[in-house]
Amino acid sequence: MIHTIRSLILLAYCALVINIQFNLEADKTTNRQIKNAADIAVHDASIALNRSELADGKVVFDPKKAEEYFNSSLSKNLNLKGSSSNFQPVKSSFYKTAVKLEKLVFIDDNTVGISFPFVYKDPDFHIREELHGPSVLAVITTDSPRYFAGDSTKITRAAVYEYKK
Repeated sequence: MIHTIRSLILLAYCALVINIQFNLEADKTTNRQIKNAADIAVHDASIALNRSELADGKVVFDPKKAEEYFNSSLSKNLNLKGSSSNFQPVKSSFYKTAVKLEKLVFIDDNTVGISFPFVYKDPDFHIREELHGPSVLAVITTDSPRYFAGDSTKITRAAVYEYKK
């Protein structure tokens, strides 16, 4: 009888450890994938430049095109669909809840009152970044998926792409 009780306790302990391990692995994977996709997406957004301003030696982003490039890149890299404010996962996606673009900021040579280097501060997301040239900054959030019971973890990642002067 004692062996049966020990076996059941060991089985429950192993199930608990496996649950925790799978959830931690999901958190790590979400964190890594969101950061990598955000880095690629801000780079893609930074390619959308105003050509006439570029001919004058200024780096000025075309916000409409840049947001379109950002959305397309993020959707493709994370297997999502939807708009910039609320990306929904497709059926085959790793994610189970919406991925939200919290902030997309363009700081370029036409931004009023800025000279580089410039320290960008955002108290809402606790961001402090020294920018040495025109930059694209994005903040993305989502909930980490859960395979077993447990509270979801909110993952927030920021990415910056800058042209150094």
